[in-house]
Amino acid sequence: MDDFAKALVAAIIGGLMVMAGQFIQDRRKAAEEKKKRKEDRLLELIYAIYEHNHWLPTQSRLMAQGSHDKLVVTPFSRIQGLTQIYFRQFLPLVGKLALAGEQYQNWLLNNSEHIGGVTLPDNLADERRTMYRNYISCSDALMNEIQKYAKHEFGLQVVKYEIEAGTRFPA
Repeated sequence: MDDFAKALVAAIIGGLMVMAGQFIQDRRKAAEEKKKRKEDRLLELIYAIYEHNHWLPTQSRLMAQGSHDKLVVTPFSRIQGLTQIYFRQFLPLVGKLALAGEQYQNWLLNNSEHIGGVTLPDNLADERRTMYRNYISCSDALMNEIQKYAKHEFGLQVVKYEIEAGTRFPA
């Protein structure tokens, strides 16, 4: 093989190595960007869950004050959207959370005439506490699974919003 052929083969091999290296680097970068986007969406999901956890008792307080005109739309649609698109493995737990939240909201609507008083009758206070504890239990179960996922996929330690169920609203 003459010098020109050797140089040509070396140039072709070198070019292929550069192209392969660039291809591998681009694939890694794309994978890292995809992982970062998913991590960002997970953090957005966590924020939406905490936002809904705050929204629910806030709506209760507004109803108790008779401020029905200040009630706002639930942020739950963000939880559902993020779960449907990015985290389908959490759909069963999100479904349970949705049901528990709806049950609590319906209870509030059905008992809104009693909520405005300074204190609720014992039976209604117990029902309210039970409904809200059920919601918090579902929220905690979802957050526990998200925490496991975050640690496994991203090495993230999610700080849980720890408040004893039933103490997030005045009895």
